[in-house]
Amino acid sequence: VIAGAAAMYGVEYEVKLMGAARSSTPTQPWVDFIHQQAEALGVFNSVVDRKQQAAGSEDATYMMERVKQRGGQASYAIFGCELAAGHHNAKFDFDEKVMATAVTLLSTLALNQAQFGGAR
Repeated sequence: VIAGAAAMYGVEYEVKLMGAARSSTPTQPWVDFIHQQAEALGVFNSVVDRKQQAAGSEDATYMMERVKQRGGQASYAIFGCELAAGHHNAKFDFDEKVMATAVTLLSTLALNQAQFGGAR
């Protein structure tokens, strides 16, 4: 598209990569453990595993990759709720009640991580 537009107007162009973000695939044993712990709590309407690259910001995916490089397990968790508007929108708002269940799961994972049989 850029080359075509430049040719139409007889101008030169240059494309430079100015930044990048990486994705990260979750480690399945850790995903399975999170799923088991979340279901055992009985506080979620549903627990869904996504067999795909992690969603979210590049800071999380860079951290996940670093953890895996050092022999650890990594995943990304999303705690769903109703949104007033999408991310990066002036009207973005979420139901703060979801934070209590998120903290419950995250603290449960921290307390029960010794039961996790995968590599750390």
